[in-house]
Amino acid sequence: MTNYEALRTNPVVVISSCPDAPGMDRARALNVPVEVVGRGDSLLEALKRHEVEFIAQTGWLPKTPPEVIDKYRGMIINQHPGRLPDFGGKGMYGARVTCATIAYFWLTGEDDFWTASTVHHVTEEFDAGDLIQVTRLNIFSPQGNLLDATRQTQERLLRVEHDNVISVLSHFGNGSVPRSEQAQSFIDGSADVLYEAKRIAIELFPKG
Repeated sequence: MTNYEALRTNPVVVISSCPDAPGMDRARALNVPVEVVGRGDSLLEALKRHEVEFIAQTGWLPKTPPEVIDKYRGMIINQHPGRLPDFGGKGMYGARVTCATIAYFWLTGEDDFWTASTVHHVTEEFDAGDLIQVTRLNIFSPQGNLLDATRQTQERLLRVEHDNVISVLSHFGNGSVPRSEQAQSFIDGSADVLYEAKRIAIELFPKG
């Protein structure tokens, strides 16, 4: 039995907005069709061509078109490398999320020092959908510089992200869709610090 059969899923296409995305070559190696949807192309038409029933956004950065959300509402998930809603939103992706999280804790000196792999439903706004599954990852004691701390945490978090997405896909594939809940902010009077942490993260990781 293959991993796909165990998950009761059948990957019919990998779609990217970037032709050089590493996932494209991996899909080709597994004989999964690939397609590039550029600016002005219709994502919905590409999905229809391949008769897609469920969408997992793992590394997809553009805002999902409203017609796609209307068609697949409740059947689009996204993997976010951090806690929502505070470390989400426009511009918060990739290393920036981890960096902003660590910078926030360093700036505030809070003791509850952790990040998360968050799988959530996709809606019209970035990272605003209800949470499906959140897997917590404790961050090591704040030592060294921010760049090194970010990269070390990212490396540990990546394994958690893979397991988290596979777990959620397994639930959907078996028809046992996890119960979702609205994200709750944990920022209490520290909005200015959060803004500064995000600014630092974007400056240190301009390409995400």
